[in-house]
Amino acid sequence: MINNFYNVTKDYDISEWLQEIETVTDYEWSKDSSRQESFYVHKDTYTIPIVFDATFSWPTKIIKTEHYAKYESCLQSLITVLHDEYGKGFIARIILTKLRAKGDISEHRDNGECFSRSPRCHLPLRTNDEVYFTVGSDTITMAEGEIWEINNNQRNHSVVNKSDQARVHLIV
Repeated sequence: MINNFYNVTKDYDISEWLQEIETVTDYEWSKDSSRQESFYVHKDTYTIPIVFDATFSWPTKIIKTEHYAKYESCLQSLITVLHDEYGKGFIARIILTKLRAKGDISEHRDNGECFSRSPRCHLPLRTNDEVYFTVGSDTITMAEGEIWEINNNQRNHSVVNKSDQARVHLIV
């Protein structure tokens, strides 16, 4: 374990996820721009909210979005893995994010009670060794099918995609 990253698993089967994200159109990726409009650091990203709370409050009012049904079968095994790791609870947010080729998420800090009270996990679905994720002073590259908890509570973090391919993560 690195101070700011915890590898939950290295071998999560993402094949069902890959089938689903291959069908996502550019329109679907760009339909919801609220994250990019609210947070300048996400200017190079696209977001598909699956389970979301637009107010970022705690306790949260969880909304299963119009996209939930499409990904529901993919989510079942992931939720099982997360419950096995963290115990039963509820998931406040699930989003698909795409970081454009040669894009970045500038260094920033997330704020809000929900970030301090719950773990944040990333599941890389499309990535490569030219995508660098930094939290605090630790920088790693994540491989497809690994589940990583990032400890970005009150810590600066950023992502740089130096490759010619978009990076796609599921964030839970």
